[in-house]
Amino acid sequence: MRWIVYENNELVAGTSLRDEGFSTDAFACGNVAAYVGDDEASVIRNRKDLAEAVGIPLDHWVYPQITHSDILVEVKRQDQGEGTLSASLKFQGVDALYTKERDLVLSVFHADCTPILIHCPKTKIVAAIHAGWPGTIKEIVSKCMDTLIEKEKVEVSTLRVYIGPCLCQEHLEIDRPVLDKMKTMTFDVSPFLRYRDLDHAYFDMVGCNVHQLVSRGVPMENIEIHPECTYEDPLRFYSYRKEKVTGRHVSFIAMKK
Repeated sequence: MRWIVYENNELVAGTSLRDEGFSTDAFACGNVAAYVGDDEASVIRNRKDLAEAVGIPLDHWVYPQITHSDILVEVKRQDQGEGTLSASLKFQGVDALYTKERDLVLSVFHADCTPILIHCPKTKIVAAIHAGWPGTIKEIVSKCMDTLIEKEKVEVSTLRVYIGPCLCQEHLEIDRPVLDKMKTMTFDVSPFLRYRDLDHAYFDMVGCNVHQLVSRGVPMENIEIHPECTYEDPLRFYSYRKEKVTGRHVSFIAMKK
């Protein structure tokens, strides 16, 4: 399995790619999600292969059940391996994880949605967030930041953030019902919309999530944004908006031993 790497001396993080693996047909080749209709044995082989490539055993990973929630949960040592060989019972409906443990890999599935990986080198915390347009509208990033600041006392100015490949604004058209949901947000979202007509607009999901980070004090220069759009490269990326029946990537982060 191949993956995009975000790494330094203390951290290993990245996003899996679809171009190698054991899945076939619509899920070819590197699908790591068991809930999309793929052969379960192929999914497990892909997960094990990715874990081997990363260099951390699969039983040190955690896979939550993504549902576009705004829920953040702390992962502890006793949780390692949760969701890796069967559906997670503990992390159902959880779209964001954080941990203080080393050698424990946090993971989020996605195909077009925004994966956000956070590292606080001073307080020794990592987090993984899944922010599709529903989670972005629920301000999951702002809520996660508030928890990390208030509960864990992270120093925001030291955070390093990696935003993985996702759907770009050009391919993320939303309609009136979604635009109406945005009226519940706590900030003006209009800078992140480009209207096609009165009832349709193109949404800058990445920009909206970056705003949530910066508004909590994360320096813009500490945010690394992957430049590729999942819709535009079907050889390397899955795109639910383009294909509907398709696989999922996993974006992951861990502090090294």
